[in-house]
Amino acid sequence: FEEGFTDKIHYAFLAVSRETKRHPKLVLIENGNELEGKYLKYYKNMMEYQQFDKYSYQKYWQPIESIIGKAKIIYFSPDGVYNQINPEGLQIDEEKCVIDNINVRLVSNTRDLLATVTRKERKKQRRSKKNQTETKPMNAILFGNPNFYANENAQDKKVQDLPGTKKEIAEIATILTAKGWNITLFEEKNALENEIKNAQNPAILHIATHGFFEESAQDNNLEIDKEILKDPMRRNGVLAAGAGDLLETGTDNFDISEGILTAYETLSLYLDNTLVVLSACETGKGDVSVGEGVYGLQRAFLVAGASNVIMSLFRVNDEITERLMEKFYQKYDIKLDNKRQAFYDAQKEIKTEFKHPAYWAVFNMIGVN
Repeated sequence: FEEGFTDKIHYAFLAVSRETKRHPKLVLIENGNELEGKYLKYYKNMMEYQQFDKYSYQKYWQPIESIIGKAKIIYFSPDGVYNQINPEGLQIDEEKCVIDNINVRLVSNTRDLLATVTRKERKKQRRSKKNQTETKPMNAILFGNPNFYANENAQDKKVQDLPGTKKEIAEIATILTAKGWNITLFEEKNALENEIKNAQNPAILHIATHGFFEESAQDNNLEIDKEILKDPMRRNGVLAAGAGDLLETGTDNFDISEGILTAYETLSLYLDNTLVVLSACETGKGDVSVGEGVYGLQRAFLVAGASNVIMSLFRVNDEITERLMEKFYQKYDIKLDNKRQAFYDAQKEIKTEFKHPAYWAVFNMIGVN
């Protein structure tokens, strides 16, 4: 490394396996400034316009492969710019992506892996006592298709309706009901922010609505609003019923108003080992802080106790999202705790029909299994 101050960014990756746990393998990527700048813009453009991406795999992932070996499943704790890409969706060539070679399971930090081991040990102990299995009650909350305006015929709406989410949650409700789940459904005028806040530790919390993320604090005449907007957890959230009317008021303090659930408010939810699915546009966004991860909905739901969060990195195709979610819930079995494998298999199935990652790699799952 260079001595003294430098504005150069380096990314260091350590690979730890059973064989290398005492001496982890290291790879250093020195062009971090380019990864966070021009190559990230290029990656996003290729995803948005569904073009073949000939650089991102080479720049972001190929160096890491040199220390992975022949592993078929890896647990990857992303940092910095790696929070803004989906490694499995990086294109090796026009037919093949990283997902075809390896299952990359995202964790917020490596401590999650220790938590997984501890949970497995507890399960074994409980099973040895009267052969009981440890599963949560099969309760699911499905939230979607909010009425963003009290007057549904309002003109010049800032927030567009999401009729596709009505069909999405109806299909999911049908799938889960057939499997014996207890469903609580909140939609249209009943899709209120407080219904999410009042959720009592469901096994599944599925939210199908718009996400929002303000890139930076906007200058404002009110000093209190300036302070609020400095907090990235208050500039990130999901829209509930009444959100359109709230935005029309021009307020920036969403925490005290009904209609928008911010990441800051999400921190106080009661979610213990809940699977959270954010089926909305760009719900994975947030302020990226190197060494600290993403300050946004992802972090907020995990801090609130969620075991896993499924979220989107880019704009989402409604039809493909609906199909991906249906396949995921068809494959998910809470008794097997196979949510990771179910999500991976659902993505692979969508990929057989729509090969470009813009269709199936816009969603990430993060957290332990």
